Amino acid sequence: MLKNPFGIRNGKVIVISDLSEAERGLKCHCACPNCNGGLIARMGDIKIHHFAHTKDACDETVAFITGLFHLIMQLIHDTGSFRAPSLVVAYHIPSTGMTKENVARYVQIVGAHQRDQCSDSILAAEGKVFSVDSIELAYNNKKQADALIITAKQRKLAIRILPPPSCKIVTTSPYEDLPTLVFDARDIDFHSITSESIKSELTGNKRRWAWLSNEKATTVYDRIYNEYQKQQEELRKIHEERQKQNFAGQIANPVSTYIPSLSREEQRKAGHEQVKDLFTQQETIIRDRFGQRWVQCEKCGQIKPDQEFPYYGGIGRVNLGVCSPCSKKRSD
Repeated sequence: MLKNPFGIRNGKVIVISDLSEAERGLKCHCACPNCNGGLIARMGDIKIHHFAHTKDACDETVAFITGLFHLIMQLIHDTGSFRAPSLVVAYHIPSTGMTKENVARYVQIVGAHQRDQCSDSILAAEGKVFSVDSIELAYNNKKQADALIITAKQRKLAIRILPPPSCKIVTTSPYEDLPTLVFDARDIDFHSITSESIKSELTGNKRRWAWLSNEKATTVYDRIYNEYQKQQEELRKIHEERQKQNFAGQIANPVSTYIPSLSREEQRKAGHEQVKDLFTQQETIIRDRFGQRWVQCEKCGQIKPDQEFPYYGGIGRVNLGVCSPCSKKRSD
């Protein structure tokens, strides 16, 4: 069960580790970040140190999320600025089927630190520091803290939190129609580090931040579609060359057997049969005789066409990735 590590004292957010032994119990003089009720600092030798309500306790998870939002808001307010991370768009080129209208189906925004794990990616926007005009806490219809809204030069962006697994509230979707960032706090032990250490994670650890949505991602769609068209043109030339070679062979050998074209499912089976034993190396991209690239899922072990993977590739794992079903299970 989640125990709340956050309290408010003198208008500032503190965590339980900020307190000395002399401030335990009611001597902490803290209030709940969510309901503003009085808190007691429980700092015993058995349970993890945490804050508890003196009476009429509110939801501990809501108090936790609200406290972390307030700490982020406090840090941005104190500095007057915010560092937005780089916007990286990972993508894969399908063998067929891409149109200008459905490019989004083949792209995914990833954290800048994940770029070396993607076989194909584009830096859509550099990270930058900008001055903040205002910041406010937005609430959902249950009156729970839902996002931070930053305003800068009349433009807005939202910040959401990916909390530790013990938290019942997990929201990793974009906030309304705003460009949205997520702060990944899943592996932070908020009960054992100070507020200053948490602030260091907020400002110094770039792996903690990633875009969930940003309209600038669409600015690279034309580049991706043009790459697809170039690939299709190359495949067309290869196909024409093979037809010429086959035609020349038929003239030279009029009794040669006609080989009918294969359906997509037949191509898949034939391609899988061709490549299934080739995944002993991770340096060279594996393609079948039809030009289809194949990738092996690191979770379920299945070998599938690359378009069935939201992300794959990288140094030392060029033919490995996580397939869509396994990726969905992990996010759930």
